[in-house]
Amino acid sequence: MQPPPQAGCDEYEHLSVREKSSVRVLLFLCLDVDNLPRQYCLDILLPVAIGQILLWRKGRRKSVALLSADQEQEMYDEAETLRREVDWVFEVYQLRKTMEDMAKRPKRRRALEW
Repeated sequence: MQPPPQAGCDEYEHLSVREKSSVRVLLFLCLDVDNLPRQYCLDILLPVAIGQILLWRKGRRKSVALLSADQEQEMYDEAETLRREVDWVFEVYQLRKTMEDMAKRPKRRRALEW
């Protein structure tokens, strides 16, 4: 048994075939490394996707179905909070490693001191 095909939001579903093709072309261009719309994918789509993954991992999102606009906004806000949380264990580990690496390097002498 196959899952039902995914559908876009109402605004997308009401687009003409030509308009939908334009949206698909834009998404394809986002994947082209030499194209500027790629920045849209990095700046907009990627953070939202990461937020959605974090919501799934936390168990807050349990379905691909859209919620009401207010509920989706709450989920978006929570996803932003989750995305901005810092893994302090990793950060402290990285800081310690950097400090150890710096301590191992030979100290440079200044050529001239006035």
